[in-house]
Amino acid sequence: MKKNIGIIKIIGLLILFPLTVWELALKKTYLLYKENKQMAKLVIAVDTIQANSSISIISATDPLLSNGKILEQITDYLKDANTEIASYQPSLINENDSYKLYAGTMVLRGNFIGLVKTMNSIERMKLPIKLSSACFSYYPAKEKASNTIELTLIFQQVES
Repeated sequence: MKKNIGIIKIIGLLILFPLTVWELALKKTYLLYKENKQMAKLVIAVDTIQANSSISIISATDPLLSNGKILEQITDYLKDANTEIASYQPSLINENDSYKLYAGTMVLRGNFIGLVKTMNSIERMKLPIKLSSACFSYYPAKEKASNTIELTLIFQQVES
């Protein structure tokens, strides 16, 4: 009987151990590798299509950053979150024949929760701009005034 238990343990290790390693460690890695190969094939196919077509890759939208219309879009969210705009500065980053890349630096001031709610609301609006950077700054109160937290948001947009 003891000989049979040893053989059963060896067979169990030879069969169950590789199956356990596959399920716990290798299965996800293999699936990611397979997905990566498929994506590489897709990228090559898209590159060949884009090289052969005359369709523009960049899609420009209505200007929001260069003319400050972004401020009109978010004023309702600022009131709800009890935050205010400290400054806004649009700037031209790069210019091509028919496209311009603008960046808008917006500094918001308020409490932390209100600033996070405002940033969440802006992201949920699905505007045709990209939020490329967010930076919080804390300024302690010098006297009895309340502490100040500023949120610097940098947006980017391609305009025609």
